[in-house]
Amino acid sequence: MTSSLPAPAATDRPGEEGNGRRTRVHAVCAPPYGRNPGMSTVDLGLARVAEHLGPDVDVRCWRLWDDGEWRKPAGRTRVVGPALVNDVDSGLDYSLVRGREDELADCDVLLYWGDFHHMAPYQRSTVEVLTSELAAPLDPIEAAAVARRVLLQEGADADLRSRTLSYGTTLSLNAAEDYRGDYGDLLGGFVRGARQVWFRDPYSAGVAGTLRGDAAGHHGVDAAVLAGVLPHTPGNGALEVFLGRSSVLPEEIALLGRALARETGTDPRWLPWGKGPAFAPIGMQPRFRRGAPPPPRPTRSCRCPSCSTASATPRSS
Repeated sequence: MTSSLPAPAATDRPGEEGNGRRTRVHAVCAPPYGRNPGMSTVDLGLARVAEHLGPDVDVRCWRLWDDGEWRKPAGRTRVVGPALVNDVDSGLDYSLVRGREDELADCDVLLYWGDFHHMAPYQRSTVEVLTSELAAPLDPIEAAAVARRVLLQEGADADLRSRTLSYGTTLSLNAAEDYRGDYGDLLGGFVRGARQVWFRDPYSAGVAGTLRGDAAGHHGVDAAVLAGVLPHTPGNGALEVFLGRSSVLPEEIALLGRALARETGTDPRWLPWGKGPAFAPIGMQPRFRRGAPPPPRPTRSCRCPSCSTASATPRSS
C-alpha cells in the first residue's frame, strides 16, 4: 500500500546544507482522550507512511497536550525525555508542543495528521482540556491563543504556511455559525495558505475547495487505513467484528456478531486490530463459530479500560 502524501524535498534552511541533509517532517498528532484504538491506528498509519518515504525523511510526532499531564494521569504514556513521552499503545514517541512552538515550526514540512485539528468544536474542546484537565492549567485566554496558533496557525508567516500540509482531518462537526467571525477567518487563512490540504470526507474537501477557489482535489482518506492493519481476507466467508472502543459489554458484542453472521450466512470472527492493549478482544474468544452456545448474559459491569465510555466531545478520530 502506498500513500498519496508526496515525498517532500529537503530545502536549504539558514545555516544548513541542502545536499545530503535529511528532510525534517514535524507531524502534529491528536492526543487520545483515554484509550482509543482508532487514534492509535491513525498514528501507526503515519509511521507506515514514514517507512514508505525512506531513510532520507525524518518524521517527528508532536502533541499539544498529553493525558500524562492531567490532574489524574491516565498512565497511557511514560516520560522518556524532556517534553517527550512514549505512548504505550502505539509505541511511538511524541514531543509536547507547548513552550516549543518555534521548535515545532523549525522543519521542512509541518504536517497535520488525522483527527479534528482544524474543526471549531475541537478548538473549544482543546481549550477545555488546557484549562480544566491539566495539573498546571492554562489561563482561558492563553489556552485559546495556543489552540489558535498551533491548530490554525494564527499569526504564522507565509513561509511556514507554504511548508504546511494537512492530511486526513475533518470539519464534519462544524455548524454554519462556526464559519462566521474569527474562526471562519482563521480557517480560511489556514486552508488558503497551506501548501496542500486533504480531508477525509467529501463535505470537508468541498469546504477546502471553496475556500481555496481551486479545482484541485482535496479528498484524502481516514489516515487509519494507511496503517495496513486490516487482514486481507476477501471472499473468505467470514464476518469480522471489532468494537474495541465501544462501551458495550464483550458478551453483547459476541451476541451481535453471531446474530449478524446468521443473517449473512458467514462465520463471525474477532478482527485482530493491532497487538497493543487498546486492540485486545476484551473478554472474548478470537473466533465465534456458528452453532456454538451463546455466551452467558453479563451479571456485572465490565471494568476493562478499553470498555470505558467515550467522551461526547470531539477528541478522537
